[in-house]
Amino acid sequence: MRCKNCGWDNPDGKIRCEKCSTLLADSVDDYPTTAFDGHTTENFNPGKTTKACVKCGYPLMPGVSECPNCGNTSADGRGSRKNDANGINTKGKRQSAPVQTGTVIDRAIKETGSDETQQRKIIGFLVTYSHSEYGSYYPLYEGKNLVGRNSAMDICIIEDTKISDKHFSILYRVNERKFRFKDEQSTNGTFINGVMKDEGELLNHDEIVAGKTHLTFVAIPQSFK
Repeated sequence: MRCKNCGWDNPDGKIRCEKCSTLLADSVDDYPTTAFDGHTTENFNPGKTTKACVKCGYPLMPGVSECPNCGNTSADGRGSRKNDANGINTKGKRQSAPVQTGTVIDRAIKETGSDETQQRKIIGFLVTYSHSEYGSYYPLYEGKNLVGRNSAMDICIIEDTKISDKHFSILYRVNERKFRFKDEQSTNGTFINGVMKDEGELLNHDEIVAGKTHLTFVAIPQSFK
C-alpha cells in the first residue's frame, strides 16, 4: 500500500507507513480484516477506538493485548515493566514499596513491650500451666514487675477473673541481688508456697498463687547474667 504522505510503497497489511508512520488507511473500509486478529471491520472503527499499540500505534480491538502489526505483547500498555534497584520503572515512575515478609527482629522486640521494659535485663521468669496444657511464661526484668489483669501491667494475665487489675509485684535490684515480692492490695490476696503473704523474699522455684493461677518463679543463675 502506497503512503499518501511520502509515497513509500509499504507491504500489504501495514496500517502505518514504515517510513513516516502516517496512517495508510482513510476509513474503516480500507483496513484489511486480518489486521484485527481475525475480527472483521464491521464491528470495529479504528477512528473511535480508545486503544492503540504503545509501540507502533496500530489500532487494537477491545481486549487484544498483542499487536497483530508489530507483535508487541504489551501493546495495550498494561504489560509488565521491570523496575530498577530503586523501585523505579522504565517510565521513571516510582512503584509502591514491596510488602515486607518474614521476621523483623527489631520491630518484633518493640511490639512485645515498651521501650523502657526492653532496655532492662531479663533476670527470671514466671511459668504457669493454669491456662494451657502447653504452658505459658512471662519474663521478669530488673527493677519492678507489676502483675495483674490490667493491660498496663508488665505481666497481664487476663484469663483469670479472680486476679485483681494490679495484684502483686516482684522487685529485683542489682545491688541487692534479691527478688522481693509484694501484694499490691489485691482483693483475693497472694499465696507463696501455700501461705498468704503481703511481702517477702522470693527464692528460686517458689510457687505463687494469684486468683486461680498457679505460677512457678524461676530465677536466672547469676553466672548467666
